[in-house]
Amino acid sequence: MLWLLLVEVVTGLLLMFTYSPSATSAWASVHYIESIPGGSFIRGLHYFTSQALLIVFAIHTIRTLVVGAFRAPRELIWATGLLMIPIVLTWAITGNPLPASEKSYAQIEVESKIIGSSPVVGPVLQRILIGGDRVGNLTLTHLNFLHVALLPLIAGVVLDIHISKIYVHGL
Repeated sequence: MLWLLLVEVVTGLLLMFTYSPSATSAWASVHYIESIPGGSFIRGLHYFTSQALLIVFAIHTIRTLVVGAFRAPRELIWATGLLMIPIVLTWAITGNPLPASEKSYAQIEVESKIIGSSPVVGPVLQRILIGGDRVGNLTLTHLNFLHVALLPLIAGVVLDIHISKIYVHGL
């Protein structure tokens, strides 16, 4: 699973060199990435590795549950692993609309309405995610910040705790 995460980080950094998170230029920057040699390969590798990461993460969580690896003294390992579920899902949700295509805009509108229908915090999270009432430039700016800065930082801290506790208690 860490190898998949490493591929995600490397391909994400390569994509960041030419991506522009603006409603007016995002689609054009993705089109440019697709047209340069190896660009569509790197973009495809980033996308399909993210999908594989979600599947492998689900399998890992189920395996941990089945073998009972959450019992004492590994409670913190289990808790940090469970904390990674919303982080990884949010990471995937924030990355999908970044190409700024009609499909990606429609997708984030549906996902934001689902988030907005959650009780109490839903409408607030929806406004933060979208950056207002409609999908637009602020949406891409917010999603890009979440996708390339905030979520990797949070995931890095949680994974650091997770892996350090694995070294302490062993597999």
